[in-house]
Amino acid sequence: MSTHKRVNQMAHLGQKQISNNSCKAIIVDTILESIQPLNQIELSKEITEIFHVLIAEERLNQIIATLCEENVIFFDEKNTIHISPAMKALFLKERLQENALRTDAINLWLSKIKTDNIITQSLEGDLSQALPIFLRTLFVKHGVSSFELISGRQFAVNFDVQQIAQNVSLQFCNENQEEITRFLPTIFQALDEIKIIEYLTRSIEKAIGYISEVISEESLAQITKSLSDLTLYLDTNVLYRLLNLQGQSRFDSIRQTIDFCKKYGVKLRVSAQTKKELTSRLKFDSKVLLQYPTQTNLAHVGYNYRSADNSTFGWRGNQRA
Repeated sequence: MSTHKRVNQMAHLGQKQISNNSCKAIIVDTILESIQPLNQIELSKEITEIFHVLIAEERLNQIIATLCEENVIFFDEKNTIHISPAMKALFLKERLQENALRTDAINLWLSKIKTDNIITQSLEGDLSQALPIFLRTLFVKHGVSSFELISGRQFAVNFDVQQIAQNVSLQFCNENQEEITRFLPTIFQALDEIKIIEYLTRSIEKAIGYISEVISEESLAQITKSLSDLTLYLDTNVLYRLLNLQGQSRFDSIRQTIDFCKKYGVKLRVSAQTKKELTSRLKFDSKVLLQYPTQTNLAHVGYNYRSADNSTFGWRGNQRA
């Protein structure tokens, strides 16, 4: 297995917060979709039937207890589960917003297609239904790597989007299958639209949450065992964050990543070249700060200073620097 793939697997394993949120969302969505009130046993069965996810009993009990503490759900006298009235209104509003985002993104995408192509009403309807299926299939297969599709770092050909598009097209009428296969990948050519990027990002996050939720204990053990053979070299930007020189949120994020690596035996190294580069950058940035010998917030000055390579050196997280 390549280092790139193993690092991506690590990213999935580290998504504890996303996984917890995903599990909560699954429980809430199941209760909202249910025709009649469910007890805890019925809820577990309904989750498996709707989402094809088997949540361990202990984990389900833990998440339900958390949701009760957060006043999201409650048990009635018959021991069935309900969404609290205030939260139910909020969830329904969020669902409407999510549906609106999907509709806006699809309409923007279709408008771009119509600029140079004649689209029948039948094809337009099929494309509207096919796109969410296509994205869900693609993002669940490639997980966190999918972010590369919207960051411009990878060409779509590396993600077998054409093959996935063709497979999805088979679910629709024969006369539209060829056009569906051709047009679905063009969603990644419409990244100049903020709504489309927002929709794609949201779809990827949901896919990662799903992956985190359904990974089996056997797969988890196999992946974490293989991580002990992995060696990662930390670059200068990572070291800056570890020194808390690029803001507290970045420090906390990289600290969690480092703790994860240490937990699963990933070897962390710093090359001599990186050490040299780090020393040089620290000296350079110290000179920059010395150019502002004022009682102004020096952390703010350092944060907003940009070097020739357009990297932002953030000192706001460590004002004593």
